[in-house]
Amino acid sequence: ESAASRLEAESASWTDLSKACLHPRSARTLDGLWQGTHAFDGFGEGSEWCRSEDRREDLRDVVRRWAEECDALAGFHVAAEDLGGFGGLATAALEEIRDEHGRNVPVCVFSLRPPARACAKASESDSASARRVSMLNEGLATATFAPETDAYVPVCAYAWTGARTLAATGLDPRGRYHASDIAAAAMDVATTPWRADG
Repeated sequence: ESAASRLEAESASWTDLSKACLHPRSARTLDGLWQGTHAFDGFGEGSEWCRSEDRREDLRDVVRRWAEECDALAGFHVAAEDLGGFGGLATAALEEIRDEHGRNVPVCVFSLRPPARACAKASESDSASARRVSMLNEGLATATFAPETDAYVPVCAYAWTGARTLAATGLDPRGRYHASDIAAAAMDVATTPWRADG
């Protein structure tokens, strides 16, 4: 319990909260200079990063390496934070998947979103221009992801304030740690039939 509260207070991104053992090649470093509070906030910044210096070929190689390791490629499950620059980056990766594998390989994208209550509070305190950027990012994500996928599922843990069922489990969806647990469980349950031998 103390470890969970410490993780909640000290975590800055979903990787700080993840308990899954990821493949060593899962983490990628974006080259370039990223600093300041607004770096990589816009959807177009990710798209531009992919276009510059011919980085699409690198994306194509990453997708190809993962696909070649499969005995029988059944499709792609993509988890992406799509409301900023990473949305533009993920869109380029999805285009490479479609170019390489066509429409006969299913692609399911889970759009990772912050807890709904956190979004509502943030939008109340944001400036008008920050709200416009947020709405533009969401519109661009929906418009570009949906045509490239077979299923586009926004995943967001709703921050209920007095849910009895969650209180019985000891989860508090208002915090990032527990909200990410709830969202990860939902994604795992939703994809179980696709991953099960059958």
